[in-house]
Amino acid sequence: MTGRLKARMKDLAIVILASIFLAAPLAAPAWAQSDDEDQDQSTKDRKQKEKDQKKKDKKFNEDRIYRFMVGPNILPVGPYTISLYVRGQLVEGKLRVAIQAKDTQAKDTLEGNKWVINGIVYPLALRMWENGRPTTEDIRNFKSDSKTQLQRRFAEQVEEVYIESIM
Repeated sequence: MTGRLKARMKDLAIVILASIFLAAPLAAPAWAQSDDEDQDQSTKDRKQKEKDQKKKDKKFNEDRIYRFMVGPNILPVGPYTISLYVRGQLVEGKLRVAIQAKDTQAKDTLEGNKWVINGIVYPLALRMWENGRPTTEDIRNFKSDSKTQLQRRFAEQVEEVYIESIM
């Protein structure tokens, strides 16, 4: 019996020691923890760089798709946010305009003078909303007026003015 008792005690001791080692996590030395933190930081940095690169790639691809669809000589302008009170009622809207240049060089010139284009297009956009939501006639007038004024300012560089989106 003493042999059986010793065997049971030995088995019990093994079970107790195994449960202690399995239940309690092993504490890593301080030098090992700093490597883990550095690794975690480098992993975070790498993941952040990958995320930023994905955003750049997405933006690049959207720009490429847009240029393929409308052509390389289109200059997007806006979006303009309109917020007016007309007869005591709040009227809000958004407008995005696309200007078609004669060629790539004209587009580059227009892009360099985008602030001038904004100074021409924005007041016309406000005028389009001055009586409330724009009608079809208001939109036609906006397009023709903006084309005329842009052609007057940028002689022979503007071919057409398009409304990309209006809300």
